[in-house]
Amino acid sequence: MRKLTLFTFAAVVVIFASAPGFAQTSLKGNWEWRSPMDKEKRQTLFAITIDPKNGKVAGTYFFNELQDGETESDGAVAGYIGTIVGNTIKIEFDSQAGDPGYTEHVRYKRPKGRLPSTATLTLKNGKLEWVQTHGILDKEMPKNFTLVRSR
Repeated sequence: MRKLTLFTFAAVVVIFASAPGFAQTSLKGNWEWRSPMDKEKRQTLFAITIDPKNGKVAGTYFFNELQDGETESDGAVAGYIGTIVGNTIKIEFDSQAGDPGYTEHVRYKRPKGRLPSTATLTLKNGKLEWVQTHGILDKEMPKNFTLVRSR
């Protein structure tokens, strides 16, 4: 009986110890949100790449205008940093920073003389919920929206 209790306790410890790693793995990937199309069949595309490592995350997000579902320009890309706890990511970014969408190796640079914008991203039912907690992402973007994995 004592061996069974010890085995059960060890199994529970392993499950709880691996849960944060599992959450980080399930957050990893490319996520996107598209605004509804307007009358001219234009919409905004927002995408973010998430690659968690040891409870932290650093990556890029991307904006572009679409016409009939196709990219209209190079768009813009910017960096972010954050922390992960369970299924939740808290990020900070500079909404006024942005390089042309074709720029490689973009990194986050903390803004000088002002606070960074912040958001909380939560994985729920296979979707990523974005909630703006400080500042703005873009004047055209809602403060709350849901991202899905990129196709």
